[in-house]
Amino acid sequence: MPKAKRLLELMMTVNRKRKFTVKELAEEFGVSTRTILRDLQELSELGVPLYSEVGPHGGYHVFRCDRIKSVAQASSDVKPRDLRHVHLGTVQPVTQAEPMVHVRVELNEEGVRKCETEWWLANHLHHQEDGGGWVDGHFPKRDLPFLAKFFMGLGEDATVRQPPELVHGMRVILSRLMAKYAVVPAGEESKIGEGASDEPSDP
Repeated sequence: MPKAKRLLELMMTVNRKRKFTVKELAEEFGVSTRTILRDLQELSELGVPLYSEVGPHGGYHVFRCDRIKSVAQASSDVKPRDLRHVHLGTVQPVTQAEPMVHVRVELNEEGVRKCETEWWLANHLHHQEDGGGWVDGHFPKRDLPFLAKFFMGLGEDATVRQPPELVHGMRVILSRLMAKYAVVPAGEESKIGEGASDEPSDP
């Protein structure tokens, strides 16, 4: 199927569905998940309002304005504001851009496979010939807590190289988990079973 035709049908498909996953679309269109991720990225750049939800029950959605109830039907006593005095001469310009951080994460083959299902990583995911790869790109600094939880969820399949703030955030999460579940220090496991015996003690 030509790419232009696939993009058109994909746009109609995602607009029709309430929720979908990359895997479902890949199977429906007979292409790889990587191809679907690129197609979704192109649709987003064309103005299709896609957004994703992470987690085991996550997926992708299309923001549909026609599914929002009309504001006119809502009961509200709020009066409209008079904005006649607002014009280009009174609007304060935004002079400071949102702080960004450079993120680089090395991935093994399984880590790449997991990241391929994340649409928001499509432009930052790079592949190696051996199946591994890495994530490299700039992200808003305010997203560091989310990124820390996400890459922690990849376990040994990901190694965060930078920024230091992200590594620190993951260490904080790990320390909280260790405190929560009372992780036994290395070398202490054998002491737990000392004194235990399968034979009943003498009365």
